[in-house]
Amino acid sequence: MSVVVKSIDTSTKSVTDIVKKQQGDILGFQNQKPPDSSIRQTATVEIRVPQERLETTLDALAKLGTVQNRGLTAEDVTSQLVDNEARLKNLRKSEEMVLKIMERSGSVGDVLKASQELSNIRESIERIDAQLKSLRNQVAYSTISLTLEAAVSAQQTPEPALGLRVQETWGKATHSVGELTLGLFALSIWLLAFSPYLVLIGAAVYGFNRFKKQHSAPKIQEPKPPAAN
Repeated sequence: MSVVVKSIDTSTKSVTDIVKKQQGDILGFQNQKPPDSSIRQTATVEIRVPQERLETTLDALAKLGTVQNRGLTAEDVTSQLVDNEARLKNLRKSEEMVLKIMERSGSVGDVLKASQELSNIRESIERIDAQLKSLRNQVAYSTISLTLEAAVSAQQTPEPALGLRVQETWGKATHSVGELTLGLFALSIWLLAFSPYLVLIGAAVYGFNRFKKQHSAPKIQEPKPPAAN
């Protein structure tokens, strides 16, 4: 069943009250909150109620809002019940026969074989008995898969007022200025601490460039005096 409701939270509480009143149980619950306001909020509830209270529960759930979808499926487990009950009856007889054999048998080997067979039979009895209990529980109870869907999408978060936005922007700006000032102050401290090394490096670079210029400058040749006649 799918029902469109005004409020998921309010309807969820109502579902809990309905299930409790009908002597049922909530097997599972999942509330899917939308990531943004354009998607409707939904919730799914898995409910188990006594079989005779199924229609009453469905009618009560339908009153929570507008029913969008309602379906009913049934599974016939009569043949499974009859088959398992017959198998369980035969296993009970086999258990009695093995117990009688164990009482009459005198050898250790026969007793061990009978004990192993008895263990296998009892294991099968427990397994079929559990299956019978599950099938009888299916007959006695009905399961309802309920989907609740909000009538409208989640309300958008209102935009902050102009004054609040200006105040927030000013706070961010002053914080950035403060961070920049601290960064420049820290940089100046680092430069001051490494200033001797920076001076040495600058002097070395200056000296190297001066030395390079002196050795790379072309030499000016002096003019030769004229030869005598």
